[in-house]
Formats: sequence, C-alpha cells, structure tokens
Amino acid sequence: MNHDEHATAPSKDEPASGPDRTKLYAWIAVGLAVTWLAFYLVTEHWPHVLVALPYAGIVLMLVMHLFMHKGHSHGGGSASGHAQGTKPSGDVR
Repeated sequence: MNHDEHATAPSKDEPASGPDRTKLYAWIAVGLAVTWLAFYLVTEHWPHVLVALPYAGIVLMLVMHLFMHKGHSHGGGSASGHAQGTKPSGDVR
C-alpha cells in the first residue's frame, strides 16, 4: 500500500512561505527605500534635482536605446536587407 496518495497538498488559500515570501519582503523593502529617497531628494534638494534633470534624461535615452534594440536582429546584414558586399540590382553607381 502506497501512503503517498494520502499526503495533503498545500492549499491555494494558504499564504506563500519560504523563499517566495522572503523575496516579496525584500522587494517591498527596496520599494520603500527608493520611495523615501525620492521624497527626500525632491523635498530637501529640489535645486539640485532640477540641475540633474537634463543629464538624467540623456542617460535615460541611452539606456532605453540599448534595451530597446535587444529585440531587433542587428547582426549580419546591411540596413537595406542585402548581404554585405553586394549591390542591389537597381544601383547604377
């Protein structure tokens, strides 16, 4: 007789435990720390925040450019879709 059939499975109504709960608490702590830091910077150092905004925008654009090109296939071909070193058929130069 196999007694594994009678083992109780965790219920879906029970809260998560173990590493999942620890990760959740860690993310909550990080979120609260970032929120507090942003509030502190805006309330106490507003002139410095205003001076840093153009630089933050430039850095944000560069980071977005790097991550947005992740989905493109930029390797191997030229911009026109032809193999490198070949001319398109209609090019008379």
